[in-house]
Amino acid sequence: MEDHRSNIMIIFAGYTNDMEKFLETNPGLRSRIPNKFDFEDYTVDEMVQIGLFSLKKQQYHVNPSSYADLLKNNLSKDNDNSNGRWVRNLNDKIIKKQAVRVALSDSYSEEDLINITDADVTGIEFGTNFPMKHKVTDYLSKLGEMPRLSRYHFEPSTLYYKGRGKNTPKVFAFYDKLSEAEAKGMDYPSGVSGENLLRYEMRLTGRLKTQLGIADLQASTLYDRTFYRKLVKLYQNSYYSISKNVQLKDNAMSEIKTVSDAINTLMARLLSQTDKAQIVAFLDELRAAQVFNDSKYYTRLKNKINEIATKSDFVVTDELIRELDNDIKNCGAYV
Repeated sequence: MEDHRSNIMIIFAGYTNDMEKFLETNPGLRSRIPNKFDFEDYTVDEMVQIGLFSLKKQQYHVNPSSYADLLKNNLSKDNDNSNGRWVRNLNDKIIKKQAVRVALSDSYSEEDLINITDADVTGIEFGTNFPMKHKVTDYLSKLGEMPRLSRYHFEPSTLYYKGRGKNTPKVFAFYDKLSEAEAKGMDYPSGVSGENLLRYEMRLTGRLKTQLGIADLQASTLYDRTFYRKLVKLYQNSYYSISKNVQLKDNAMSEIKTVSDAINTLMARLLSQTDKAQIVAFLDELRAAQVFNDSKYYTRLKNKINEIATKSDFVVTDELIRELDNDIKNCGAYV
């Protein structure tokens, strides 16, 4: 650098903090680089213009307002300060999602291939994997009924809650994620081999606006933080609405004071030992026999059974349920 300074030009470029560290690596380095230029980050509006220009250059049609909202929402959650490169990566994600949407359509036109304006959302699958202390099947056996949905426990490692009809606008699924991956020949990280991974999913496939209580639902909505919080809340509340198997307190006998207490304790014990499918079958028999003229009576009976089974004076929450309850609660702690 010193010997040929009149014949060459050397440019060092990088992020500000990294370049400062670089200049400190040698005591004489800073004095040998007399000219320094700081390039300010692009403003949000400039990044929007860069993104729109890039998409237009590729012949994609975009609603500028929707694109600006989407970019700002993403920028607030994930800004690596790479400026133009960050915008390019965002555009790549948008184009890939548009390609998937078109590929899954029964039919599409040339306009669909280049139009990523306000794409409609027709279904949402929302869920995560929970590493558990015990076998997944142990937790599924503790989960009871969910209001207004039927419980389907086809095999030990899977549990579904959904409507009885062919078209079910919402389904809640609990299953062993590793067992599913192995059964389908899917690859998974070697580090999770042998782990107990419980997958809980919320699948919404119909009447989305009504189910979510919103006026509009488009692709850009999925990036909205308020909307994401709404999904997390629904995800959590749906789980908490499920009745859970409980166990009798160790000192339950010492708390029995009356005949009613003894009967409640006995009923709680019997119900905790009874397969939930038998209770559901009994309620179905009552409906089939049209025992009650008012359908509300079946719901009241179901609630009464659940009330006795979980009577706080004589039962405590199962250890496995406490673990799962905490995991569901913590999954929304930082949203």
